Amino acid sequence: MFSLKRTYAGWKKRLLPAVLLAFVGIWGVDCHYRARDMSEVEKMSAMMRTVCVGRFLIDVPARAEVTLSRQMISGFEVDTVEESESDFVKRMTAREADIAVSGADGKQGGMVEARDLRVPGMRGRTFIHGRSRGYLMEGERRVPMESVSVESHAHLDGFSFSLSAKFTKESSAAEAEALLARLQLRGEDEVPFAPGFCIWRGSFVEPLPTHKNEHIAMHMGLANHPDLAVGLSSMPGGGADADLLARVAETDAAASADELLRITKLREQTRVINGIGGEEVLEKVRELNFTTGYGFMWEARGATVGAGDQCPQSGWWRCSESGPGVDVQGGAVQFIRQGERMPQALLLPRATMWQKLRSVQPSVELRD
Repeated sequence: MFSLKRTYAGWKKRLLPAVLLAFVGIWGVDCHYRARDMSEVEKMSAMMRTVCVGRFLIDVPARAEVTLSRQMISGFEVDTVEESESDFVKRMTAREADIAVSGADGKQGGMVEARDLRVPGMRGRTFIHGRSRGYLMEGERRVPMESVSVESHAHLDGFSFSLSAKFTKESSAAEAEALLARLQLRGEDEVPFAPGFCIWRGSFVEPLPTHKNEHIAMHMGLANHPDLAVGLSSMPGGGADADLLARVAETDAAASADELLRITKLREQTRVINGIGGEEVLEKVRELNFTTGYGFMWEARGATVGAGDQCPQSGWWRCSESGPGVDVQGGAVQFIRQGERMPQALLLPRATMWQKLRSVQPSVELRD
């Protein structure tokens, strides 16, 4: 028994220095790779360029390959094509013929209306097609429903822009044309001179027609780093009841132990960016195929303020009550700077003949 203890003690004495050497070796290798990675990052970030993606200006390495996809505004998918005006005209002619053929069998579909684009100074075509009729049941009552597809195509100095939507209303064609009227061409890395929504080689410049959704995705890669891929997706929050931190906590509570072991929380907190308060969650995820992914989420809720309150963030204010025959004092769309008082909307409806004779301008003050 004594000899066994001595043997064990001898191995213990020999094993401890070996273990220490192994840890020192691993630590040294890790430090080497960390130093190398930091050096690579410094090289990549030495020269940067700015790209406009949706509502954001993003600095990326000068040699980065950047592409945009899933461009959408106000329910319209947005496509950009680089082509000559003659090629654009040929493509529109072919597209119009294809739509006409689709309704030749007499079934639902085919062309409803084809017309020139109603945007001053812009050449293009608008197609309304694929009319579909059906009904919904509300209790015992049958409610008819109808939808069409809308396409508005425009050409500007070597680039074509198309807005398309399915299962929509005929009036959406006017909305698409109103958006195209605010479209401005921009260079590859040109930063727009005014706020707006950037797409590839173009920007929808404020003030824009009232709309509820915008979406775009950016993809970035580096030719000498094929193992690295970066994606950015920008979209409205969707009006979720719970905040980001609460939703992530709920997701974690429902996750399995295996899933939680593969996720490392890098940051989970509130964060203010450019004066806008929001919440962020940064995660590191070890995938089942042994690749490592990083998720960065930041979300902010729009602030609700009333007339006379201080504006929390510079931007465009729009009165939703304006329309044909109803003006707004100071303009239906106004730029309000942070700290300024929010305007009290004063509607100016059309004067009656009697009011015109008396030089009286009727007005209606909206109250919160």
